[in-house]
Amino acid sequence: MAGKNSKITIDDPLLVFPYSPTYKPSPVPTVSAACEAPYVDVRFACALIPYVLGALEVWCWEDAFIGTLEERTLARRIFRDLQGVFAMASKNCGCEDEKTFIYRISPENGQIERSSDGGETWETSPDDPYSLGTQLPPLAGAPGSVKMCQAANNVIQQLKGIQQRWSGWLGTITDILEFEEKLVLEVLALLFVPGEGGVIADIITRLIGKVIETANDMIVVTPEEYDGWFTADVWEQALCILRCNINSDGTFDAGGWQRSRDQMEEQITGGDGTPGNSIKCMIDSLGVVGLNNATTIKSPIFIACTDCDCGCGDGCEFQWSGVSYACKPADDLWLFNAPDCDISATYRCIPNGQEGLLSGLPGDCASGFRYSVARAGGSPSTGITILINGTDTIVDPMAGMATDGTPQPNRVINFETPRVVNSIRLTCSGVAGNVYIRELEFSICPP
Repeated sequence: MAGKNSKITIDDPLLVFPYSPTYKPSPVPTVSAACEAPYVDVRFACALIPYVLGALEVWCWEDAFIGTLEERTLARRIFRDLQGVFAMASKNCGCEDEKTFIYRISPENGQIERSSDGGETWETSPDDPYSLGTQLPPLAGAPGSVKMCQAANNVIQQLKGIQQRWSGWLGTITDILEFEEKLVLEVLALLFVPGEGGVIADIITRLIGKVIETANDMIVVTPEEYDGWFTADVWEQALCILRCNINSDGTFDAGGWQRSRDQMEEQITGGDGTPGNSIKCMIDSLGVVGLNNATTIKSPIFIACTDCDCGCGDGCEFQWSGVSYACKPADDLWLFNAPDCDISATYRCIPNGQEGLLSGLPGDCASGFRYSVARAGGSPSTGITILINGTDTIVDPMAGMATDGTPQPNRVINFETPRVVNSIRLTCSGVAGNVYIRELEFSICPP
């Protein structure tokens, strides 16, 4: 195995042979990446790869170059990437494949891609860690908002764990390249990639580009400062971002992963630091596979998602939910001031000037709702004032309704625009006698 400061680990029989230090620091290279054009294709004996890796190792030392810290760090990173190129070339040794590949991280799905035509076309690389990883089955249970919220909570718990492990390396490691490798390593567990040693080292090399910006932000602060970025508000914002981008079965597709990643940085800017950038980096490094695996690991902590304002899309055909929210005396969700007033114990009554509240609703997108209502009283009424989510007011005047307590089923209230429904408050006004409410059923965007 290599000598001082070596970070490359290659499976036997390939080794990094010993090397010698440079005579004195050298100028930094005038490129920004190992495979930056113009580039050269070279062939040589496979047996020489250990010597080449050893020769390159010296250029990864902190004292190998002159220039600013930023310039020296970039130069070291270029040579570390170049080592990775040669290490990966060893896997195809024998020159059976005459193609020469360059690599990138896909902007669409975060996977490692390769190109054999100088970047004109790209394909998923056979050594892409997300393709090699194992995606676990989704959470059990019926699709819908409850499952979506549970999955989002599960992800938050895993992100908190990554954040704490990242924080643990602050102050322990001062070399930026080694610190970047540790950040990647802490995420890999959720990919369930088989293999060890050289396989993991190759994966780390491929994913370093995802953590560079975050590593630079982190390494200049103390663990206490970094931990202070992640307040309860920050994690609640992150929870809602995940909840609003997850599918109804509790999984993320590539679009949901990408939106979650980008919105973390765009929307979470609280505190003196950049917590949103760190969470974005975690999600970016996890990829779709790692993020979905995080949804399946049950969190011991559950925070309701009813305050998450996800909005409603335009492409949904709304239909009746088929789930009724019954207003019965034993239902604690209904907070009436006159619980002894009912009709056949199936309705709850709202005396004039008093109100009932149905909260803890699922938070699905709805275009309206319907309910069964009865009225007992003889004088004209102003009607029922319906407050949606505590802000949007709708009035049902109950015009033409019988006043002898005869139930009228399926009274429909349509919203002007679809919205997420978290609570409904009903207030009766101008009615002689009582108004009785029984069931509410929502016209929702089906899961």
